Amino acid sequence: MLRNRFFGAYLRNYLEGRGMSIKMKFWTLIFLWLTVLCTFFFATDNLTVRIILAAVLAGVTAHILLIKTVKR
Repeated sequence: MLRNRFFGAYLRNYLEGRGMSIKMKFWTLIFLWLTVLCTFFFATDNLTVRIILAAVLAGVTAHILLIKTVKR
């Protein structure tokens, strides 16, 4: 995946600790929230699964927000 023309540069920057642009953080969080919320409301009725999804959503959101923000 590091050689992928779409995601390779972003993955390398993340792995090397260079950070993410605010635009990339924004789009990452939008897609994360849309995906998890669609799963939460349409794919499961199980309370345990919904609690796990909410915890994962909170953790990944916090992780992305704590990544260094760089100007491009």
